[in-house]
Amino acid sequence: MTNEELFAKLEAGDESVRELIVVQNRPLITMCVKRFPNFKDPVINYEELFACGEVGLVKAMNAYRLEKGIMFSTYAVKCIANEMRMAIRHFHKHEHTYSLNDLVGEEISFIDTIVDERSNVERDILNRSVLDSAVKALVHLNPREREVMELIIQSRGTIEQWKIAKQIGLSQPQVSRIIRRAQKKLETICR
Repeated sequence: MTNEELFAKLEAGDESVRELIVVQNRPLITMCVKRFPNFKDPVINYEELFACGEVGLVKAMNAYRLEKGIMFSTYAVKCIANEMRMAIRHFHKHEHTYSLNDLVGEEISFIDTIVDERSNVERDILNRSVLDSAVKALVHLNPREREVMELIIQSRGTIEQWKIAKQIGLSQPQVSRIIRRAQKKLETICR
């Protein structure tokens, strides 16, 4: 049976042809996966891409209208490819998601690096000595670098570059370059 005949039956109320439509059009998914440039992507594998293609095929089947005069296979290929593109975007967007149990060192996990916010005398002394060293090193920076670094220190490193840029009348890329330059100078001074 052709797709058009199956859809005529489906529109007549025969729901049993749904599975036949999916099975008969699975080769379209395989064709789309092979044509897709990222099917060997390390983030999303062939099976996941194929499963996304099946979702696209079902969506195409649910949205297809025979009276539009378009062949189902043409419409389905567009839906399948679109679903695969959305899946790849989603996987790439979330590929840098980490677990608290992931290792950041040989034996240290992210959860081990979480700092207890209660007062810790050793931490306070270390922070003060680092801050004192940083303040002393700031005198070696030019006035613009010093201004930017002082804003960062005053905010305890929480201020965003665009806010600094707005505050001192520069663009964010300029602030980024100033920070990089100042950090290099401070690294050489503190060695």
